[in-house]
Amino acid sequence: QINTLFAGPSFLQMLAMQAPEPVPDSSLKKIIYGSERMPLATLETLKRIFPVVQLKNVFATTQALRPRMQTDPEDETFYKMGEHGLDHKIEEDVLFLKKPESLQYILDGNQWIVPTDFLNTGDLVEVNERGYYRITARTSRSIHVGGEKVSPEKITDLLTSIPGVLDAHVYGEANALLGEMVCADIVKVIT
Repeated sequence: QINTLFAGPSFLQMLAMQAPEPVPDSSLKKIIYGSERMPLATLETLKRIFPVVQLKNVFATTQALRPRMQTDPEDETFYKMGEHGLDHKIEEDVLFLKKPESLQYILDGNQWIVPTDFLNTGDLVEVNERGYYRITARTSRSIHVGGEKVSPEKITDLLTSIPGVLDAHVYGEANALLGEMVCADIVKVIT
């Protein structure tokens, strides 16, 4: 019997497509997901298929810093962190977490920096009328393909190293199964 399922949204989307009917007597009690954006339609489908299962969103920064989380009793896809908002804040829809005293340096790109009091998670959040929130997207430039982060800069470098390619613009486009897919507009050398 399985009582907890840890999975990325891409896997959960495939599961939702395979199980169209509700499963009321499942041993499954909790689905924990993260690593990429979860489409709201998939969440609604999972709630319908597994009506008694708790859905919980975790993401890299919260896993690393381990804040205390409280689920909204009216909608388990929303939550709050900490007590009285002391260890986080939301500015312009972006979630910031209070830096633990033990964290002295963080790696930002290729350099170590001393973080400020609050760390920018890069997570965009939606806040409901009760003050709970859920992750809706990322501010990072990474393209999230099936739980993997793809750097558009690295793909651009690879493409422009090909003879005959003058320039390339790499970007992500929404994909129903993988979250995003990598796309590129390429400028060829005219001979």
